[in-house]
Amino acid sequence: MIYDRLLTVCDLDSDSVPRVLVPGESYYYRETVIGETRFYAAMQAGARIDMSVELWRAPVRAGQYCLIDGEQYRVVRAQAKDNADGLPVTVLTLRLSETEFPVKGGAP
Repeated sequence: MIYDRLLTVCDLDSDSVPRVLVPGESYYYRETVIGETRFYAAMQAGARIDMSVELWRAPVRAGQYCLIDGEQYRVVRAQAKDNADGLPVTVLTLRLSETEFPVKGGAP
């Protein structure tokens, strides 16, 4: 599997006014397919899934944000697992942020 795209994980600094995203580590990833079952289950639950990505095992958690190609995504779910080759990865379920926050220090 080739991880050839770059994302930056951010934390939301809700103490600052206005609230800002604080960039952290960047990781290479690959986009994964969101299956129909998972897509429709999310819809029935009133949730939306816009993207799913896989990266090498990383300390990312739900509630953080990812910057990908100039877009801001909220991490809905972060799942540590082994990929098909038995290697440790993290799978992130992402939703396009409904609110665009300024990025501290500008976009990475």
